[in-house]
Amino acid sequence: SSLRIHWEQEAAYSYRIEGQVSGKEWKTIIEQKGNKKVERIVSHTIEPMDLTAVKVTFLGSSAGGWGSLWEMEAYDGELPKLPEG
Repeated sequence: SSLRIHWEQEAAYSYRIEGQVSGKEWKTIIEQKGNKKVERIVSHTIEPMDLTAVKVTFLGSSAGGWGSLWEMEAYDGELPKLPEG
């Protein structure tokens, strides 16, 4: 399974991605606390699991502002390629 976040600005974002398993409990699937890599589009590969919901918790950024994302993608398999440009 794969996830991709499109942040509004290029920065080093600290965040946590959690998935709701079978509509009940939340499980942390990605922890990027203290991330130093500057990116606007971030991709992750995760182990397949039966998720009913996914949430992102913003923990801070190198830009010092708030955490604003344009889009989050979740796929059961590989991420599709992004358009060039």
